[in-house]
Formats: sequence, structure tokens, C-alpha cells
Amino acid sequence: MKSLNSNLIVVGIGTAIIVIFSLLFYFDITRKVDAGDAEVVGTITFRKRVIQRKYSAQVVWEDVEQNSPVYNYDSIRTAEGSVAIVRIKDGTQFTVNENSLVTVALAKDAIDIEFNRGSISANRGDVAEGKVKTLNIKSGGTTVSIDKSDVKLARKGKGLDLTVNRGNAMVDAGGVKKTLNPYQKMVVSAGEAMKVQTQKYRLTSPAFDSYIVTNGPRKSIPFTWEPVPDVSAIYLEVAKDAEFNKKIVSTVVAGASSVQGFEEGSYYWRLKGRDAKTGAFDYSDARRFTLVRDDAVRLFSPADGERFAYYEKKPLIRFKWSNSRLASSYRVIIAKDSEMTKVEKSIEVPSTAITLDSIGKGTYYWKVAVISGLKQDSPISFSAVNRLLVATTDTLEAPVPVYPPDGKSLSVRIMKDSGINFSWKKNPELRFSRITIAKDSGFRKVLYSGVLSGDLLRFEGDLPVGTYYWRVNGVQNKKDITPPSPVQSLKIVAISELALLSPEQNAVTAALEGEGKPALHFMWKRMDVQGPFRLRIARDKGISSIYREQKLNGFFAAVNNVDPGTYYWQVSLLNREGNELINSEVRTVTVREQLGLPMLISPRNGGTVDMRGEDSLDLTWRRSKGADYYKIELYRLNGRQRQKIFSSTTQDNEYEMRTLNKLDESRFLLTLQAFDTEGGKVIRKSPEVKSVFDITLGGPMGKPVISIPKVFYIE
Repeated sequence: MKSLNSNLIVVGIGTAIIVIFSLLFYFDITRKVDAGDAEVVGTITFRKRVIQRKYSAQVVWEDVEQNSPVYNYDSIRTAEGSVAIVRIKDGTQFTVNENSLVTVALAKDAIDIEFNRGSISANRGDVAEGKVKTLNIKSGGTTVSIDKSDVKLARKGKGLDLTVNRGNAMVDAGGVKKTLNPYQKMVVSAGEAMKVQTQKYRLTSPAFDSYIVTNGPRKSIPFTWEPVPDVSAIYLEVAKDAEFNKKIVSTVVAGASSVQGFEEGSYYWRLKGRDAKTGAFDYSDARRFTLVRDDAVRLFSPADGERFAYYEKKPLIRFKWSNSRLASSYRVIIAKDSEMTKVEKSIEVPSTAITLDSIGKGTYYWKVAVISGLKQDSPISFSAVNRLLVATTDTLEAPVPVYPPDGKSLSVRIMKDSGINFSWKKNPELRFSRITIAKDSGFRKVLYSGVLSGDLLRFEGDLPVGTYYWRVNGVQNKKDITPPSPVQSLKIVAISELALLSPEQNAVTAALEGEGKPALHFMWKRMDVQGPFRLRIARDKGISSIYREQKLNGFFAAVNNVDPGTYYWQVSLLNREGNELINSEVRTVTVREQLGLPMLISPRNGGTVDMRGEDSLDLTWRRSKGADYYKIELYRLNGRQRQKIFSSTTQDNEYEMRTLNKLDESRFLLTLQAFDTEGGKVIRKSPEVKSVFDITLGGPMGKPVISIPKVFYIE
């Protein structure tokens, strides 16, 4: 026995260890990695599909969203068909194309990018003077250093391709250094010397890995390049793939430009030229560009032409607009002219709304610019322009009464028990409000008048049964500076009884066909007050064993899925604190189960009844427990149509139908339903039982026999 207990302890401890370490492992691999105190060096300003990053001190990769920060020594990788645009704090922007991996490090005087695989392009031509740090892109044993330049790099196996589009690049390949100028290309292969080529075809736009935004399904793209000498013909080629197997444009062009229309998507373009002397074809480098669809943002508020008025304090104006999926931020531009040249405010915000309280009197125009990582600080699109009017006023709008609503009736018992809360809405500029309560709508018989700094009065004075009137004025410097609010009426009524309507006392109910558990519907007499009320359903007459309870303001309640049994119910009128003021009588209601099915014995479903020699159609069934009587209906079937030919009720479990003249050889439908009654009223009924059967008058007649005499006489 002692050994058994020891074994159980060992098993228990082992199980606990497994569970604990399994949970720790799960939480470790699913928790969001924390960058700690790592320095933020940039932002992912645009992402397409799956982008992941890994912190320097971690081994777990996590998905990142647009506008996610990039920390020092972060590694970033892209999946198939994915792209990430990263902007460093000094303004450097580089694009990490699909199936690529880089590591970013920011030092005091340089930015280092460890380029492991794939392809990237770096754009530094727009970096502000004074902020320029050397950008070192390291790949294998090769380092590419640039200042204010635009370059593209691609890893091909262990080799590296570099193309300079703008500025210069210093290349150090295993100690061999070379400076590349614009439109030069370098190829470094394993075990081979560095090769530098000057490009014959100098493409200008679209640039490397450029993203072009369109507000429609199609956009015209201008292609430009520098004039090419010694070429007899130039072809512009555009394809969906980098190998140009899926060409969608291949056309002879004249001059140094061409305009073509494209739908949303990624494309590659290049030039193909025929040498004027040899007639041979050669090609430019291929450039990728992407057409991105993003509809212009829509302005929501203020509405076009909306007017704001203020007395002393400038109004709070909330600007709101729709979202752009390409936005890293938005710029709200407010100007004094519709051409938006006289800019009053230009505020950049990360979300789609901003509230301002600094706009004074005047007519203004406003729009929203979408800022995206696709074009650094330049907007990629603008909204429409809306007009906004701000004016001063000598009077403010009157406060708006909120509670009690006009015509509200309150019990005198509620009044005496807890008082009345009067509330209203007022302009924030109003420091005070004056509320007046009177016996007449002309406010000649004033019962109360008080000045308050807030927008709520708890009135606990004596208001006898009757009708009263109240209104509110705005007050500034002890003077009423607004007209009075609309007059609200209030009725104080005496309530002595809370009368119940249904269910009636000792009512019995049951579930309907297909209902399962029934619903109970409670009603009580409409009163001059609207509550709050409390309905309680209990299993005892003292209403202490509560089965269901509801609080409501109307005079009706529905309680679903009530179990079979006998219940006691009561309704109470409550004050604001939930204390009972008036209670109704207690009534009883009984809920019964659904009546069971009677079981048909004859005629059986799908059977045939032979009526030859019979003088009645005999119907029999097994009784349904609790049923008082049964209803029988017989139909003749003709295709999809049916005709009722007989209907009757009986308290027995059998019936003889003797009106045989209504029957013939045909197909019939018999329905049987059980009913339970209480006090002459049907309280339960079963679902219908159905039987389809045929009636026949016997089998087919035998073959006729013809007797022929043996002797024929011919006259």
C-alpha cells in the first residue's frame, strides 16, 4: 500500500512538471517579443503581404504591420510577393523586395545594411544636407558605400549586381575598390574580377522599384529615357515578369518617351534597341514599377458649408475623414482661399480625426493629404476641399432640456421618496444655467428659480398632484444671455393601484407545436407613469424563491423558455434607487408540458384498406396522456391537391366512419390531433399525426368464360 502511494506521488509530480513546462513553452513562443530599450532607427512606412522582423537578441520572427518601428540591429525578411519600404531617421529610404533578408544597424557616422539575399534598392537623393551619413551595404565580401545616391542591388547566388541610377557609389570587393558613376553597372561573381559596364540605355522614369498611386481602375504611365545614339529602332517592352515571358506591351517608340495605360499591379519595363550598324538587338536593364489603387479619402465632418458660432471661447471643431490603406499619416490643411494657397494651418496626424479649438472668426477651406512611405514626405493623394464658416455671436443657443421629457408623468410617491432629477444640455461657453419651475406655462406662478454651474438639478421640494412647467436659460455675468429653452410639462400623479391584466389568475398554458418550452407574456394596466417596473416570477406565494426577474419601463414583458410547473408572479413600481413603491397582487400561472402524440394504429401509413363487403371505415389509435378529445380529418388526394371530405371529434380512441358514399378507390390522407382543455378552453394540443393510405374494393375480376353450343343451326 505504501509503495502504491509513493508511485502515485511520483506520477502526480511528473504530470505537474510536464504541464508547467508545456505552458511556459507555449507562452514563450506565442508572446509578443519586447524590444526593450533598443534604439528606434526607422519605420516600415509601407508593407505588402507578409513582412517579418527579428530583434537582435531574439531568435523568434514576428509579423510586422505598416508604420511599425525598426530598431537598431533588427533583421527584416520578406516572403513571396511581399515588399517592405523602410525609412531611416535621416531620410534614407530603401525597399526590401520579395524573398529578401537584411539587417539594419545605425552607427554614429554611418548606416550599415547587411544584405543577405534577394534584392533591395536604396534612395538617398532627397536626404537633407547636414544629415547625410554614409550608407554601407554589405554583402558577402563586398561593401557598397553611398552618400546622396540611388542604387539597386541584387544577390544572384554568391554574386552581386549593382546599378547606380543617381549619384556615385564606392565599391570595395575584397580590397579592390572602384567608384561607379550614374548609369554604370557592376557585377561581382565568386572567384572572378569585378566587371563594370556603362549602360547604353539610360532609363529615367519610372524609377527603380517605384510605386505609383491611382484613384481609378486604370492609369496612364509616362515612360522616359535619355536619347540613344546609333540605334535604328527602339522598342518599349512591359511585362508581368522579370524574364519578360509575359509581355503585355512591345511597341516601337519614337523619341525618348512613351505613354501607356495599365491596371493595378506590378510590372517590369525595359528598352530593346536595334544597332544601326550591325542590326543586332540589345537591351537595357529591367526596372520594376507597381501601380497601387487607393481611392481619395472622403471628408466626413465638418460638412461642406457647416457653420460654427461662438460667444467668447473659440469652438471645438472635430475634423474627421475616411481611412486610406496606404497612409502612414495624414496632413490636415486649412486655408483662407479655395485654391488652398493661403494656408493657415498644416497639421500632420497619425489617425483619421483631429479636434481643434484654435480657429477664429472667418471663412476657411480644408482638405486632407495622404502621406505614405511610397513617396517619403510628399502626399500621394488629396481629398476634395470643404468650406467651413466660423462666426461670433452676441447670443448663444438656449440649453436643451433632457429629463424629464415633455409630458412625463411621475408618481407623487416617487417625488416624496427620492425627488426629481432635472437635466439639460448647454453650450460649453455657458458658465451658468437658470432653471425655473412654475405652476403655469406663462411662468407667472414660479415655484422655483435657481442658477447652477452644472447641467443637473436634484429637486426635492414639495410638488403636490398636478401639472407643472419648467425651462432653462443660459446665464453669463449674472445675466440671462440666451432665450429660454422650450417649455417642458411635468405631471405629478397619484397612484394607488397597479392592476394586472394577463395571464389571468390560475391561468394554464403549454408549449405550442414545435416550440419546446413555452413563452409567458405578462401585461399590466397602463399607468400615467412609465416605471421603472420589476416583474418577479417565483415558485412560492411569498415571492421569495425567485425563478425569473426582469426590470423594464413599459407595461409588457415576455419571458421565454419557461419550465413546466406552477408559478406566482407580481409586478412592482420602483423608485430611482430600486426600492418598491407599489406592488400588484400576486397571481398564479401553471405551465404544462406539450401534449404527447396519439399513435395511429389503423389505417397505417402507406397501407391499403380493402373496403369490399365493409360497412364502415374503422379508425383506431393509442391514447395521448392528458388528452380530453381528438380531432379527425380525412382528405382525398389528387396529385398535389387535397380535398377535405370528412371531419369529426371524439373522446374515444376509435371511430367508425359510416358515410361510405364519400369514399371510393383512391388515395387518402388522415390527420389526428389530441386536445387538452381547462374550463372549456383549449390549453394544449398535440402536433398532427398523419397517415396516407389507399382504399380498394377487392382484387381484379377473373377472366370471362364464354359457353359455345356444340351444334350450330344455320337458317
